[in-house]
Amino acid sequence: KKDIVILFASGLVVVLGARLVVDSAVKIATAFGIPEVVIGLTLVSIGTSLPEMANSLTATLKKVPNISVGNVVGANILDILMVIGIAALIRPIKVDPSIYSFTTPLTLVVMAILAVSLKLNNRVGRKTSIVLLALYAYFLYVSFT
Repeated sequence: KKDIVILFASGLVVVLGARLVVDSAVKIATAFGIPEVVIGLTLVSIGTSLPEMANSLTATLKKVPNISVGNVVGANILDILMVIGIAALIRPIKVDPSIYSFTTPLTLVVMAILAVSLKLNNRVGRKTSIVLLALYAYFLYVSFT
């Protein structure tokens, strides 16, 4: 019973914290005149991914890697299928062309790299991690130039 209360209380803190991060990031980015799509693809996504990062790092440090990887993959599936699905039910979503011309293909490449690494090695090792981080740096570079 105590664990259930802790789980829900932690979730509430995460939601409130993520909201503060997102609101602050949007205000800062808007002040610098950064396009809305870039804000969504970078600063807002970082803010909303902080809970996954915290959960995954904690799971990794506690030596329960399946929770770490499952959390990230599950969150992505939920975001793509349920979050976009519900939002589009409320109001159709018109997207910036950069979403499907650059971001979607990059996402597919990243998922392929992750899938191959997991299939061949049963893990995400340092080499794969370096490739993923380099691709994220490339993504940021392209987004902001």
